Amino acid sequence: MAESYTDTLLSEMLREKVDSEEELVGKLMHVVDGLSANTWPRREQLFSHLFGISLSSFSRNSEFAAIKRVRNIIAHGLGRVAKRELGSASKLSAVGIQVRDHEILISRASLLTAADVAFSYVTWLDNQS
Repeated sequence: MAESYTDTLLSEMLREKVDSEEELVGKLMHVVDGLSANTWPRREQLFSHLFGISLSSFSRNSEFAAIKRVRNIIAHGLGRVAKRELGSASKLSAVGIQVRDHEILISRASLLTAADVAFSYVTWLDNQS
């Protein structure tokens, strides 16, 4: 949800910032330089460069980073934490997620926390725009 909202808002804010489609294309070619905004570091660069918004200044950024990590573990690792990532798995506790035997354990409480953090992020970003 937060990922899609951030991408959509980036597009909408860019459209509002330019006066013509020609200017829009010029800015896109210059800033994006052939790369898409499909990673969080790239989204952060684009929001910072285009609009002066630091996505990492979100007050609950450490919790947000944890839920982004959980999302990636689920999407790319099917819920299993790779051996090389076990050291950073403790950061998931910021939202109540535990790791046992390389698997993430999501409780009802941690799911509600993640939803609250995502909603807070979307609200915060909406207010920034």
